[in-house]
Amino acid sequence: MENFSMDSLLDLIKNRHGLPSDYKLGLYLGVVNGSIRNYRHGRSYPDERVCQILAEAAGIDADVLTAQVQAARCRNLETKSVWERIALRLQSAAVTASVSALFFFSPMSQDPHGALAGELPNFLNLNSAIYTSYQTKNDSS
Repeated sequence: MENFSMDSLLDLIKNRHGLPSDYKLGLYLGVVNGSIRNYRHGRSYPDERVCQILAEAAGIDADVLTAQVQAARCRNLETKSVWERIALRLQSAAVTASVSALFFFSPMSQDPHGALAGELPNFLNLNSAIYTSYQTKNDSS
């Protein structure tokens, strides 16, 4: 994906868990420090097992991360494009599921004009709000 950056992902995990160095990050993740360096410099990419660990530590969807890593690993543009589409579809599905959960399971505030407003969870990084209007039946009693 065009916005995917292993460097940013590793920094996100360090910041999220208060880890001061890549060495401490490697210890926290159970990954050799040399691997962290290689991931940062694009010399190698994590395998599927490590992608699961990274995703959990970052609080992101493991399937999306795995597809993004596969796309970054590809040298063939056609294959890279396939993995990017898979990652995008997985990410879209995750957003759709989160928005659905927002409407069905989360408390929302009601404004005086009859619209519901709710914020998307922080892990989606969309900085968005969703609004929907509704009609109520008036009681004639």
